[in-house]
Amino acid sequence: MRSPTRSSSGAGCMERATTMYANDSSSYNNIHDNTIHTYGSECFNVKENAHSNTFARNDCRYNDEPLEFTGSLIELRGHNNVLDANVISGSRSYALKLKSDSGGYDKGGNSVTRSTFHEATGAFIRNDHSAPQGTFCGNTFDSSLRLLEGNPVGTPTAPCAGNGDTVPPVAPTGLTATAASSTEVDLSWNASSDNVGVTGYSVYREGVRVCSVTAPAWSDYTYLARVKVGSTGVRNGLVARYGNSNNFYFFVLHNGNVVLNKKVSGSTTTLQSVPFTASTSAFHTLSLVIRDTSIQGYVDGVLRVQGTDSSLTAGKVGFYANGIATYDDVLVTAP
Repeated sequence: MRSPTRSSSGAGCMERATTMYANDSSSYNNIHDNTIHTYGSECFNVKENAHSNTFARNDCRYNDEPLEFTGSLIELRGHNNVLDANVISGSRSYALKLKSDSGGYDKGGNSVTRSTFHEATGAFIRNDHSAPQGTFCGNTFDSSLRLLEGNPVGTPTAPCAGNGDTVPPVAPTGLTATAASSTEVDLSWNASSDNVGVTGYSVYREGVRVCSVTAPAWSDYTYLARVKVGSTGVRNGLVARYGNSNNFYFFVLHNGNVVLNKKVSGSTTTLQSVPFTASTSAFHTLSLVIRDTSIQGYVDGVLRVQGTDSSLTAGKVGFYANGIATYDDVLVTAP
């Protein structure tokens, strides 16, 4: 999976990401609530073997690849990925393409729900996969263009069953059990992912539920990414403890400064700002260390800004960009 590298207009949230390659088994990434206007290639490109990734509530626009290059705004080469409630608009080629380089990667199972498609030159959806796809429902399309080219995907405009959250979570994997004593056992597993969110887990023994576990909150963590700014005059950086678009911390490079801000109930306050000249030709490594009420911002391994604040106690991570920027090597670690 290739995550978005250019973003404009505000903060978004990415729950986990890794460096991506052509045959890439990256899984359980959750990319949501971003504005991604590429003016180039894809907003989102899931590579062969990448699976169980979610792309939800994003505004994805302006692919500039000519139709003869069969480009798209979103390309799904992997399997069992979910697109939900996105705006997908303005492509010189296709809006969505499903394709793999070889039959061994043609595994299907991708779902596209509740998304809005506008303005493409080719069909809105091009499906070169032969394996059955997942759920296609609740989508809307401009009436001026072919909806589908290639193999069928069901009826993408059909109403989704039920109301609200229509896509089930991906089942957790990697369950392990370790004996803690003669009467206790410790269980661990890889977290489930969902386009809306996972609230908890039920643990069963021989078909009988023995306990429930609440999904852990994102409270204390270290968040690191390499960032290259397109211009020193725009704000580019990291978001932490993101609750919604009106409540989050953000650590940005802007106008010859590095700045640590908080946005609470829609009002922005600067916790600390110090001079720093960012390069537009090289990457800087930004990291945020969040521990209880302590927030520390590092640039290239050097502590630059810090603050103490109790306004926001938990929330996800994301990128902040109101201009062109490139992000790479994203890593989130627990204390």
